Amino acid sequence: MKFELSKNLGECVELPVLVLNRLTQSTEAAVRTVLYILYKKTTDAKEISSALNLKIEEVESALVFWFGAGLLVSIDEKLPLPENNVDNKIKKRLPRLSQREVVVASQKNPEIAILMEECQNLFGEVLSPHDATILVSLYVSDGLPVDLILIGVSHFLQIGKRGVSYIEKRLLGWQQEGITTCEAAERYLALLEARALKEKYVAELFEVSVESFTSTERTKIASWYEDFAYDDEIVYQAFLRSGVNKNVKYLNGILRNWYAKNIRTPKDIADQPQNVASTSITKHNNDDYVAKKMYQVPTLKKKERKNG
Repeated sequence: MKFELSKNLGECVELPVLVLNRLTQSTEAAVRTVLYILYKKTTDAKEISSALNLKIEEVESALVFWFGAGLLVSIDEKLPLPENNVDNKIKKRLPRLSQREVVVASQKNPEIAILMEECQNLFGEVLSPHDATILVSLYVSDGLPVDLILIGVSHFLQIGKRGVSYIEKRLLGWQQEGITTCEAAERYLALLEARALKEKYVAELFEVSVESFTSTERTKIASWYEDFAYDDEIVYQAFLRSGVNKNVKYLNGILRNWYAKNIRTPKDIADQPQNVASTSITKHNNDDYVAKKMYQVPTLKKKERKNG
């Protein structure tokens, strides 16, 4: 069944582009609330709650969300907000809230109080007003869920990144990459953890530190496991065949070649030529006379004169 817009719409309500731009970040309650506000020209939480059969807390949370988005202004303390320039809001990120705006928002939205309390527990200290402003703005202005912010804060603290500005930048990066839910964040962090283990394995093969890998090398390593679907054993077999070229770039060439030849398992590698120089040390001990003669360059000795 196909549909088209009816020509007899009756009375219409003007819908700001700002609202359309925020739909993907809005809850159902926030969408219903803003439509009622635009139609009835009221922001009375009790009236909206009664008319839409929403909890008063849901309406207040929606009002704070649209306040942070710049659609609403505060009449409690006449707080200044960014200019309501729709084009600017589409092209660039909304500015952070001021400290006074954070106070007003936290009084109306219990989730902000939860965000602040949990963040302080994670940091193990009281947050400065500046840091609190950054974190609340991520929720109010940028529309990131509280749980997502807490997952991010916990992750970055675990890896030793305590700067709130750094955390803000990374979380906004997550948002740009489409990581906007707790489930997506958990999958992403699980992927990062798996990548870290693979990088550690490859670093141990090369006898280098993980930190020595460049971003390009990390991308190549990830592709071996994620794009080629190879496991540690195949990577190890490629390492054995790398000879003196013990580096990510050379190993990547071997693995790409194998992938192009539809080599997928260690069994498929059996007929592939192996660099003997790379395996002589691991497969033969120092007492193996035949191996020494086959795989090591002989040392020529001068003949001794015979006495006589």
